[in-house]
Amino acid sequence: MSYWKFIKVIVGYLIIYKKIYRHSYATHLLKNRTDIKIIQSLLGHNDVKTTEIYTHISNALIKSVKSPLDSLQLTEYKTISR
Repeated sequence: MSYWKFIKVIVGYLIIYKKIYRHSYATHLLKNRTDIKIIQSLLGHNDVKTTEIYTHISNALIKSVKSPLDSLQLTEYKTISR
């Protein structure tokens, strides 16, 4: 393999790894509930639609969402028999 061909292969791998790194970075930020507008700014995207590519939903994240109703302090009411 010639020197320049080798350099092109290495550069190709670096470009792929850069994209994988950016995708992983954005995905982890989303899993930690970072606002998408902040992620947009960190990645340097002009349009939020570009950042929304990273918003695939994982089953673990869906299961971790708690209903607002779960935080209500409901007390039991006993019926009074007459």
